[in-house]
Amino acid sequence: MRRVNFKFLAALVLCLLLIAGGVHALHVYQYANHTVALKKLVDDSKSSSNTTLRIENLRRYVAIARDDAESLAELGDLLVESNRLREAQLSLSTALNLFEAQGQTDKVVEIRRTLTDIAIRSGKLGDAEFQLDNLIVPLDGESDGVALADIDGKERLAQAEYRELLARVRIAQFRWADANVELGHAIDLDASRCDSYALRADVQADKLEQYPAAVATLATMVEQNPAVTRAHFIRGAFRVRKILLGKRDAEAAPLLAVLQAEAAQNASSEAAAAGTVPEPLSTSQLLGLATVDAQRALELAPDDQDVLLLAMQCAHLYRDAPDRAVAEAQMAAAGEYARRIIDNCEVRFAAEQANAEAQLRSRWEAEVEKRNALGETVADVDEAAATSLSAAELQKLRAMVFLPAVSAFNIAADVAMFQNKPAEAMHALTEGLENVEFDESLLLNLASLRITRPKGDAAAAGQQDEELSRLILQLQRRPESAPLAAFL
Repeated sequence: MRRVNFKFLAALVLCLLLIAGGVHALHVYQYANHTVALKKLVDDSKSSSNTTLRIENLRRYVAIARDDAESLAELGDLLVESNRLREAQLSLSTALNLFEAQGQTDKVVEIRRTLTDIAIRSGKLGDAEFQLDNLIVPLDGESDGVALADIDGKERLAQAEYRELLARVRIAQFRWADANVELGHAIDLDASRCDSYALRADVQADKLEQYPAAVATLATMVEQNPAVTRAHFIRGAFRVRKILLGKRDAEAAPLLAVLQAEAAQNASSEAAAAGTVPEPLSTSQLLGLATVDAQRALELAPDDQDVLLLAMQCAHLYRDAPDRAVAEAQMAAAGEYARRIIDNCEVRFAAEQANAEAQLRSRWEAEVEKRNALGETVADVDEAAATSLSAAELQKLRAMVFLPAVSAFNIAADVAMFQNKPAEAMHALTEGLENVEFDESLLLNLASLRITRPKGDAAAAGQQDEELSRLILQLQRRPESAPLAAFL
């Protein structure tokens, strides 16, 4: 009968243990080296402008280093930039849990804020509400609320932002009264937050029909921010949008009545001080309220495009004023504002073109350097073409820059017609179409001008035809503009 060789068995078991240990140690070593290599790859690609490459490197790294919260958060931010919101939410949620476990409050707040934006952009209002509930500090009057005085300056600004975001969620949920309350809290927390005032006034006027409250909200905004351009701009734009342009609509009548009362009170105060009896308010006086805001905003920011557009719109609304002298003066001012807006667009276009071509030049120089390092030639590449925008790219850039200023071209044309200068009106419209070629409002006004060409003035008609011919020739150079050229 054979006996078991215990020595051999012990040696075999020992050898197997040593082999297993060695294999495990090798695996740990390779795993660690692989992790380090991937981490180095991630760090090296941080300076790259290739977002897709950075995302791929981070995905490979976090698949191994699942507890690296910083990298998960960085991956989430890059996915947000790439508009891959679902993937970003998953990555950031994982990072959030890790940061919470580590007690890193600042990181938790930062990620919750980003997750709120993702939820709002994705239309997931419940998720946005959940994140905001975790960010918002209750105030006096709310459950477990704290006094405003107990919230420090920096935190108050953040809390005001969260309250405004929650108000926007409430608006999307059609909970107007709750949105009004949240916006009130945002204003209490940060009296300089002009967008909160604007949003609250819209909710009060359009949804809750609290017209006096809307007017009072904007008055408070200006009182609290007398030297802030946006405060005067918001109130002026509100008056134009809600009242002056909608005064023929029955729904605007209640709000118009509140504005009339406000203006009457101001007029009565001035009249009482002068010892006279105030006269009934005219349309021009009502328009003057918006004009005062526009002019004050212009004093604070003379070259702001939005403010110039508002001032131009206010001046243009005087077109049918009973006093012809006032109408002429205001229409001339509207024309000047329109020209300033167009000139500002030209300056911005030149700056945007220079910036774009500087980037092309930088890429060209990098490519030349790379090819020279490899001993290759660049003689086969057209340097001028590689460092300049194409005609199509220039036209696209022009349209992007000038699109917000389309109303300036239309008003410039209307001012010229008001001043009986049809050739200048044609020039304004053709100039607009050279920059934003398929804009319907410009086309309709141009067609109308073609129909009503000047009679009995051969010189004006000739100049008008010359302007139109120049536009048609320019459009004919581009195949996609041929139908428009044929129409004209």
